[in-house]
Amino acid sequence: MPPPRPAASARALAAGWRGDGVDCQDVDECAEGTASCDQICINEPGSFTCQCREGFQLVRARAGSPPACSDRAPRCGRAPVLSLPAHHQG
Repeated sequence: MPPPRPAASARALAAGWRGDGVDCQDVDECAEGTASCDQICINEPGSFTCQCREGFQLVRARAGSPPACSDRAPRCGRAPVLSLPAHHQG
C-alpha cells in the first residue's frame, strides 16, 4: 500500500474544481446543471461562461443576481452587457 500523500487533505480547492488537492478535475457546471446561465452555458477550466442566443443580451438585474438574457431594451440608461465568466459559487 503506497504511503498517503502529505497534506493532500489540507489543501483547499478553488471553486470549480474537485479532487484531493493534488489530483484535481474541472467541475462541468453546465453538464451538472449547477450553472446559473439563462440560455447558453460554456464550461471552462474551473468556471463557466454564460452567453445568449442571437437577438438577446446578457444583463444583470441587480448586483449579486445571476445574469439573464433579455430581448428588451434597457428602460433607464444603458444596461451592462456582460460577456464574462459567471464563476462557480458553491
